Amino acid sequence: MTMTETRPDDAAGLPGAVEPRPMAVLRAPTGLAAWLTSGDHKKVGRMFMWFAWLFLMADLVVGGLLGAERINANGASILRLNTVAQMFSLYQFALAFLVVVPLLLGMAIAVVPLQLGARSIAFPRAATLSLWTWVFGGVLVISSYIVNGGPGGGNSHGVDLFLAGLVLVVAGLLVGCLCVVTTVLTLRVPGMSLDRVPFFSWSWLVTGSLLLLSLPVLIGDLLLLYVDHRYGRQTFGGNTQISSYLSWAISQPQTYLYSLPVLGFVADVVPVFGRARQKLGGVLLAAVGLAGMLGFGADVQAAFSPNVLYRPLHVLAAVSAPVPVLVVIAAATVTLLGGKAKVSASLLLAMLAGLVLLLGTVVGVLVPFKRLHLAQFAGQPTVYLLAQFNAVLLAGVLAGLGGLVYWGPKLWGRLVDNALASSLALLAGLGALLVVVPDIILGFAKQPFGAVNFSIGGPHQFLNSVATVGYAVVLLAALAFVGLALRSFTGGGESAGDDPWNGHTLEWATSSPPPEGNFPDSVTGVTSAQPLLDRKET
Repeated sequence: MTMTETRPDDAAGLPGAVEPRPMAVLRAPTGLAAWLTSGDHKKVGRMFMWFAWLFLMADLVVGGLLGAERINANGASILRLNTVAQMFSLYQFALAFLVVVPLLLGMAIAVVPLQLGARSIAFPRAATLSLWTWVFGGVLVISSYIVNGGPGGGNSHGVDLFLAGLVLVVAGLLVGCLCVVTTVLTLRVPGMSLDRVPFFSWSWLVTGSLLLLSLPVLIGDLLLLYVDHRYGRQTFGGNTQISSYLSWAISQPQTYLYSLPVLGFVADVVPVFGRARQKLGGVLLAAVGLAGMLGFGADVQAAFSPNVLYRPLHVLAAVSAPVPVLVVIAAATVTLLGGKAKVSASLLLAMLAGLVLLLGTVVGVLVPFKRLHLAQFAGQPTVYLLAQFNAVLLAGVLAGLGGLVYWGPKLWGRLVDNALASSLALLAGLGALLVVVPDIILGFAKQPFGAVNFSIGGPHQFLNSVATVGYAVVLLAALAFVGLALRSFTGGGESAGDDPWNGHTLEWATSSPPPEGNFPDSVTGVTSAQPLLDRKET
């Protein structure tokens, strides 16, 4: 063995030396490949939102079909009778885990680093992984229902596919939550203490932290059910009992957690269009934190403890749930009345989302009171639970539409037509009420949930028809909104400029759309929760 001190780059000049080959230059992907493999949080967040919109359209069609089935109370007329229960479970799981949570999470991945003055999200590649894990899991969940799987499905392999797919969906969402929470905790600009974090970012710190505590319990339930079902033990009732062990994840109070970012969105948007400084920041931060505490539902598993919802602590939590929502709406009202409010689609959607969420929490107040028989009558749950579920999660959909109008100009650099968007906002809010209110009334009439063959008094045909129209109205509004956004953001809208709304927080301090690294210069001088407004006033 010979040793030499000759440097490799000098060896080329020696007799008989072989010229080194030039290194291959790796080209950065462009076009669609650049989006599919990107670690840019703005692209990842937008893709989360677009996929969520696609799932929303499909899910509203399912909801409309189920509403139409209930018009005639003598059995199924559109779907097969044995698929109705499966479709109800598909509608609920999809609205929660394929629409609302990923829609608001995508908004957070795109916007929160900008609000904090950060150059990127924490763990950018993990954020990309979370997106594609969620998408792949969502495709498996939808496929499981197509092959007669899902809870109560007749295809054993399809049931297994549903359980495995939902594990991937939840795991993907958890990784995304981890990225957002870590960003809020570690990547804030100097001077931005936690009490100066923008309200939407704060709401996601609360939401993401509690989802990181509660959704792993759901994964544990899913794995338990998968092993039990896959190996035929039937300890937990087989395919027909799957829903009962997973129902806590799509029921009160856990659903409150999924739409908690609505409160942060309201608190951020209202001062901007109210043209006034938010003076109740500490109260709002505390209200959002309280809402998160009241929305933790991993311990409310009726399948393991049937009377857990009727215990005093949980009754108190249900009765208290409207309080933080009322506080946020009251603060928003005070801010609007104290300034010179400017009507916009973003403001309309923020207030509509807050009011629909308030309706959902108020409806949930009565659920734990056994003697009212609203949660269950004659051994069957009633549509009152569906009304509460729809109110809470459709509030998240309205906030998602509002976020598209409010932050879309920052992310794409183009404005959406405000007059048309405002009309669609009112249409979407009307549709949400048409979906929810009839089921509240029918819940008092004890119409069973998940059944299309029942006998109750009152104008149930009319009310079920109204609810069906509501699904169609929300679908129409969402389709029109997405179409308007696509047309505007791909070149049809006016140039937004860097700060089209005269914003208060740091996302409006950079260009639209933001460059690589978000901010060309270091962000400094944060002394309050509205740092950009501070600069404008000095």
